Amino acid sequence: MSVTQSDLDKAEAITRELWAAKSLDLYMCDGTVRADQFGLLGDIRKLLMGFNANARSDWRNAVIEALEECEEYFDNRADAEYFTDDPSPVPNEEMRLLTVVLDALKKARAR
Repeated sequence: MSVTQSDLDKAEAITRELWAAKSLDLYMCDGTVRADQFGLLGDIRKLLMGFNANARSDWRNAVIEALEECEEYFDNRADAEYFTDDPSPVPNEEMRLLTVVLDALKKARAR
């Protein structure tokens, strides 16, 4: 199962709600109530925070890997041309996109 950004956003929202909770009451199928389950609340918080961290790391690694492939592709095709009426080189589309990919990689690796 792959984790989407939507899944991460939902898990983060649930974690925020649980973090703000003061207690947790469980309403059991047999009709009984287990009130103030502080230990369970803490365990759920830890589990969700771990899920968020791991899923975000996996997602970030996948993005970095895709950007690295783009970098290799565009790097092999990047070029600039000199035109007689312009003293500076004019980059081709691949060179322009390589710059965008390199900027995105720098940001992704910094986090």
